[in-house]
Amino acid sequence: MADDDYGTVLGVWAHPDDEAYLSSGLMARAVKAGSRVICVTATRGEGGSLDEEKWPTATLGEVREGELMRCLAMLGVTEHRFLDLPDVDWDTPLPDVGYEVVLDIMREIQPDTVLTFGHEGMTGHEGHKSVCEWTTAAFAKAAPPGAQLLYASVSQSQADTYMPVIEPHGVYRDGAEPPVVPDDAIDVSVWLDDAEIAVKMAALQEHHSQLFGLVQVFGEDLLAEWMRSEEFCRAARRPR
Repeated sequence: MADDDYGTVLGVWAHPDDEAYLSSGLMARAVKAGSRVICVTATRGEGGSLDEEKWPTATLGEVREGELMRCLAMLGVTEHRFLDLPDVDWDTPLPDVGYEVVLDIMREIQPDTVLTFGHEGMTGHEGHKSVCEWTTAAFAKAAPPGAQLLYASVSQSQADTYMPVIEPHGVYRDGAEPPVVPDDAIDVSVWLDDAEIAVKMAALQEHHSQLFGLVQVFGEDLLAEWMRSEEFCRAARRPR
């Protein structure tokens, strides 16, 4: 499998919008190339209200489910699974039952490329770390020969450019740091052209209950420049 040939793609994430920030460009590109793309979301993100008046927790899961479905439709992704696990807070791991469900999905789909968080959970969110743990274990047990496991990562050059803007605004759990690695440690880098970033930004904007704060911090133009790059470290490859 060539570096830019992703084959069947399986993304496993914790909340609606994780897929959009970290992999929507890759997913849209894979769909356009004729690949099958399946997105798995562990929760409906009901614990993530940024404005209780506008998006009360009682109905937020339904709101975010709708946002996710519209986002995926913009990317051309037609296959999605919810694990239906509870979203509580940043500090609580997700229930271990998620592993068995992800393992069953891995066995069923037999993906060539698996996308997920690294062990630090990108933002330090304990739910993200749970998803990484399950997906990594399921990949080792059931992924097909030749499959690759990619962890969403941040190159040093991207961190140098954008972290000074992000850090003051509570994007990362207290004490957490993003998975910054040297530029030459990035194994898969997806750089979106103008047409591709336009699609990604339109898809991201469907996650309005979560995106509006970042737009206020960055402005749409700078946010789009940040979102042009999707970077991954190859955590494992199954032998052929």
